[in-house]
Amino acid sequence: MVCKSPASLSIARLTRMTKNKRTLNKPSMLIRSLLVNWLLLITTTTFGQRLYVFAVVDPAPRYQSDVRRVHQIADSIAQYGQYELHWYSFSAASTWSAQAVREALTRFQPVDGTQDGVWFHYAGRGYSEGPKAWPTLRFPDGKLPVRDVLAMLRGKPVRTLLVTADCANQVSQNASIDSVMAPVSSVSGSVRLHITSAKPDAHLDTAIVNRYRRLMQPDRIRQIIIMAAASHGQRAYRRDRTGSVWLSRFDAVVQNAVRVRSRYASWKQIQEDITRLVQEKTQYRQTPRYNRQTTTCCESNKP
Repeated sequence: MVCKSPASLSIARLTRMTKNKRTLNKPSMLIRSLLVNWLLLITTTTFGQRLYVFAVVDPAPRYQSDVRRVHQIADSIAQYGQYELHWYSFSAASTWSAQAVREALTRFQPVDGTQDGVWFHYAGRGYSEGPKAWPTLRFPDGKLPVRDVLAMLRGKPVRTLLVTADCANQVSQNASIDSVMAPVSSVSGSVRLHITSAKPDAHLDTAIVNRYRRLMQPDRIRQIIIMAAASHGQRAYRRDRTGSVWLSRFDAVVQNAVRVRSRYASWKQIQEDITRLVQEKTQYRQTPRYNRQTTTCCESNKP
């Protein structure tokens, strides 16, 4: 017995309708055309891919606007990219620890490496361990350098790995204290996982869908993108009402790149726009850092 998908059954029914002359009036032809276009949009969109978001945000009240903004950005990517969103939250006091993050990243196993994406976002306190080093993330139980995050996630089979560190990158006066880790028993909470499935939407702008796909699923390429809000020796500025200066500009630039640009945007262009806006807002006291690494992989996305 051959099982057919709902989409194929619907297309078959529409085909039978066209053979019935009684249905070939103008209203029914218009309805049929709209249904066919909707079905084509749904059937040509990739399903089954997942976006894993690790929201590692300081539980202090001043950072909670960042949680909401990151969630909004992730929701938008999931909607237009037709991702199933897997949201891992570390914003509770019981899970705000370097140990909890390390354990979660070590256990993490993506399902489909050909299309899945990972976004690790940190917002909190940080410091620099060297002029060329990425920031080191600071927790109550110790430290977690961005290089360690990359080492734990680099080998995971995903199409896009995005690591963003929204924290200060100044030399710490207490680096020796940060190297002392708390005992295992100090981490009492469990990391919360929330899964949201993307719902088919016939009204999605195909141009926006294609631009998101080019950013998150580049043709025949696996990519690792690293962004730091501040360069060595700099702090990451925040505003009372809008929160992080870097994150608000990241949000605005990505939205502009996929909704307004007449051409397809690249991560390099996005970084250049973020840098310009952040420097203008902070009077050149904060300059974001960026790096993108790519390897050839996967099958072509082109039809």
